[in-house]
Amino acid sequence: MSEILIDTGIILNLLTQNPPTKLKNLINNIENQKYKATTIQPVILEVSRWLLKTNKKIEISQIIYSLLSSYHISVYPITDLNQFISGGIIRHQIPHLSTVDALLYVFAKDRDISIHTTDKSMVDGIKGIFPKSKLHFYRYSK
Repeated sequence: MSEILIDTGIILNLLTQNPPTKLKNLINNIENQKYKATTIQPVILEVSRWLLKTNKKIEISQIIYSLLSSYHISVYPITDLNQFISGGIIRHQIPHLSTVDALLYVFAKDRDISIHTTDKSMVDGIKGIFPKSKLHFYRYSK
């Protein structure tokens, strides 16, 4: 089972009943444990923010814990100061990249794992500077 790093959009699509076909295949592979899905704590912050737009505050924790448990998604803390520094440097190099996406890239690079994302601008920005980056893009479903 290979480890992959998933972003906010992928997690939100796990809650979608009709994701695009390519994304549905990824979700099935996560469910069938072909991939070990992981993410970082700052992504959970973004997921919480997005869920607040459609759910009550009380339900958010329950939804997130249930989702992480159902799909066996591991959540890693970012505690290494060097990762924050590297994220800041990358964020400076790619101005439109969010801080969370910069941290995702640094974390994935340090662990030599691929990022699966619904953020095309993230892929374009990172691939523009780091062409050998392991990034997989999925169209976002709303």
